[in-house]
Amino acid sequence: MVIDLATGFPSFIVDVDDMMLQVLGSAAGIVLTALMVRVSSGSKGNGLAPDRG
Repeated sequence: MVIDLATGFPSFIVDVDDMMLQVLGSAAGIVLTALMVRVSSGSKGNGLAPDRG
């Protein structure tokens, strides 16, 4: 960013494809994290909640 401000020329150009892939990657990460949390909370002895049975 400092070089961009000093030279007045952008060092990169954002493309629509880049934005779409960033959004899809973020959504995939959120889904995978939610699945991992759900799977790990279903296992016994994970230390997250007291055992009720």
